[in-house]
Amino acid sequence: MKRLSMTDGGALVDSTVKVTYLESRVAVAQLLGEHSLADDWPYESLIDQLVSTHDLVVVDVSRAHYIDSSLIWALFRCSRNAAAWGSTLRLQIGAEAAVRRRLEICGALERFEVAASREEALTKP
Repeated sequence: MKRLSMTDGGALVDSTVKVTYLESRVAVAQLLGEHSLADDWPYESLIDQLVSTHDLVVVDVSRAHYIDSSLIWALFRCSRNAAAWGSTLRLQIGAEAAVRRRLEICGALERFEVAASREEALTKP
């Protein structure tokens, strides 16, 4: 799902979300570019739908340039819902991810299962 939006300054912003279905009960939602709930994009409902129908959902933010705190809190809510449904929500964050510091400040790295690579995200118990 590619979404381009215009900023107040007239620049185009890429807010692509790429969902890949791997094994029958595994999905990866890759966030590319800049993401904010102010975008009016249904991030929370998309991820909730994935965690309600899959055993493992990986949210890959390793190539995201920006995510705002409201999106991080939406991920917290989705993680709670995943636990209630018996599924796992895992964050994939590369060591050089631009959003790592924001996730640290919000406490997400302590609260989420975190993987450094796709392989780790998919094989971690």
